[in-house]
Amino acid sequence: MNLAAPKRHLWVIKRRLNEALRYSHALRHGHGHALWARSRLARWPAEHLSRLCSAYAQLGPGVARQSISAELAPWIDGPRAGIWREKLIGRERHASAIKALGHGFVSRTVMVKAPGENGEKGVLITYFEYNFQRLLDGIADYREFSDRYSVIYSTSWSPTSYHLLANLLAETPGPVFVQACNYEEVPGLNSFHPRVRCLETLPCDWLQPDLYRPRPFAERDIDILVVSNWAPFKRHWALFNALRDLPENLRIVCVGQPEVGHSVETLRAMQRLLGAKQDIEFLQSIPIEEVTDLQCRAKVSAIFSRREGCCVAATESLMAGAALALVKGACIGPLAYVNDRTGFALDDHRLAEGLRTALAHAHERRPREYAVERLSCEVSAQKLNDLLKREAAAEGRPWTRDIHTPCWRPYPRLLEPAAKTELQPAYDELHRRYPAVFPDHLLDTSHL
Repeated sequence: MNLAAPKRHLWVIKRRLNEALRYSHALRHGHGHALWARSRLARWPAEHLSRLCSAYAQLGPGVARQSISAELAPWIDGPRAGIWREKLIGRERHASAIKALGHGFVSRTVMVKAPGENGEKGVLITYFEYNFQRLLDGIADYREFSDRYSVIYSTSWSPTSYHLLANLLAETPGPVFVQACNYEEVPGLNSFHPRVRCLETLPCDWLQPDLYRPRPFAERDIDILVVSNWAPFKRHWALFNALRDLPENLRIVCVGQPEVGHSVETLRAMQRLLGAKQDIEFLQSIPIEEVTDLQCRAKVSAIFSRREGCCVAATESLMAGAALALVKGACIGPLAYVNDRTGFALDDHRLAEGLRTALAHAHERRPREYAVERLSCEVSAQKLNDLLKREAAAEGRPWTRDIHTPCWRPYPRLLEPAAKTELQPAYDELHRRYPAVFPDHLLDTSHL
């Protein structure tokens, strides 16, 4: 069904109004203040602490956040810190995701350094908040574990779960390392507690340049590429609405995967509803190698989300040499990488005009050069290594070996095959000590 123009305009207006409420900074901050006020009415300490964490996540910088972090501090450090584990504060937020996965093993987790002698810590990087909870749920003596390993907690959304962060801080005597999805959240993470240490990288900054073979611009045969799942927050409707005012002969490719209640058929119906006449190619759940090839053939790679995490597809597109188009003002990490070298920040209310400009000037951008300089796994590994080495010195711990380089493809893995051989004994030890948390196949199947 292709709606008549008046009905279509009404549909778009309703959608924009809905999103204006959903993504309103003022409403988010107002909700944060309401939660802060409600925390004072809580009957039990656990309820009080949970509301404080929720309020902190919604608020922006200011006195309110400072007050909340000061109020939380005595419950994170000292004799009352056990309440987080005892009452499982905030743990229910990710319980359904863990249950759906069907096991308690950590996934998307990679070791980059084995523990050494005289207290030299090993290093693990774990992605997605549900894995943070798996670690907490499965390791009874988390302090002992964190004395042997530094864990990099790589978030998947912004704002992250401050409930889980409080849990981790309460059970980790030393620094807690967090890789945020958005540089704008780093000040809030740092002010949450003095033991938080934020990385200088985003989770999408760990790419291996050699895996990308960018085509010269004249050989790029895809005008606009969109790599995202089919969930509503990816806002494919905005693309279809803009395409109605763009040439019908544009080659548009949408790559994604199903989400509950949302499929390729859902998107095709929305395309027809909004009157986008292009022959859009929808590709679902294709191998990462095919995605990379498409990115290397695209002139413009576009993402229309207003809020999400770090969106690895965005930085992958830069490494593939595609000009990146993101929505101006969106809460999405790689927006920090959009500049005159890399791409275009689009006005959400003038997307057709913005995409037309991007297509006309994409050949002027040099995204690949920027990505190699800033977003390669080896550059990011050096930043992490320097941070961990400084922290080891501050704690009076030895640092005799640097970390191995990990990369993301399309989950965390070690860059060099020789590193797997070296780290295998440490992986085996983790499995022996915590068999319910670290599977014996984690080294080879960290994506499961």
